[in-house]
Amino acid sequence: MDNNASHIKLEAAQWIVKYNIKSLSNKPEFIAWLNTSPEHKHTFETLTLNWQALEKIERNNLNNSAKNIQNITAISFNNQTKKINKSFKKFSYFALVASIFLFSFIYFNHDAQSFSHVYKTPTAKQANYILPDGSTLWLNAKSEVSIHFSQNKRQIAIIKGDAHFKVSKDKKRPFIVSYGEHRFTALGTAFTVNTRPYVQLAVTEHKVKLSYRHTNKIIREGYTSEFNDRWQMAKVTQSQENWTDTKLNFKGRPLKDVLTQIQPYVSEKIKLVDRTQANELISGSVNLKKPHQALKLITSGLDLKITFKNNEIKIF
Repeated sequence: MDNNASHIKLEAAQWIVKYNIKSLSNKPEFIAWLNTSPEHKHTFETLTLNWQALEKIERNNLNNSAKNIQNITAISFNNQTKKINKSFKKFSYFALVASIFLFSFIYFNHDAQSFSHVYKTPTAKQANYILPDGSTLWLNAKSEVSIHFSQNKRQIAIIKGDAHFKVSKDKKRPFIVSYGEHRFTALGTAFTVNTRPYVQLAVTEHKVKLSYRHTNKIIREGYTSEFNDRWQMAKVTQSQENWTDTKLNFKGRPLKDVLTQIQPYVSEKIKLVDRTQANELISGSVNLKKPHQALKLITSGLDLKITFKNNEIKIF
């Protein structure tokens, strides 16, 4: 089995063990993971069948054993039979717990300390992953990260694009995200790191330590920190650019920056012909599931023209 197939199997097992299978259909992050590829669906369905078969075998074997003992002792040991049935019910419960523990250990606990993997997403597609330590990684379209977990730390390098993290607590192993010279150390938190068109950190839970060269800052929940040629901090409500729900919200942003954030959702190259419009400030909200429609709405609001030709989108 190749490394990618093995990892998909690992993630599928984590979903099964961490949550009740029936409740998964109500979890958007699971649906996003399941729709990542046909292989994700096939692997999850296979493991689900194996898991259900394990439960069925466990129940049938224990019930049959209880019935056999009851038949043998029915005439002269009626009271003892009731005790035996109770014992088997208890045993069935503990056997099921043991099965869950064994299933969990085989598929992901043994790999939680030492782990390396590269995750990436194609154009117009986000993806959600559960990491071996229980943390959640959500990648924006056309993004790539490299994961390396050891006994001493959990390191994630953003190669390109944007990522959202919900970090599981582990005081012995700090959770550190890097992009170029920027370092983001989670302090029991959920946060987003955007790199397009500039580096931006948005903290949605607790706080994050941000380091750049000789500068260190603590960014708290509800704040965002942006970096162009200097640090800028601003209070945010919810998330102004929350791509995780496939919507892009922007307020007073340069046109060129908004186009950069839409680019991962179209295969064509977006080209702003009239560069005098690049810094035109715009505000609004667009659906990233329909990027071409979003571009038409933006350009019409600015009285600009747009063409789709030869694998290129021209705005002028």
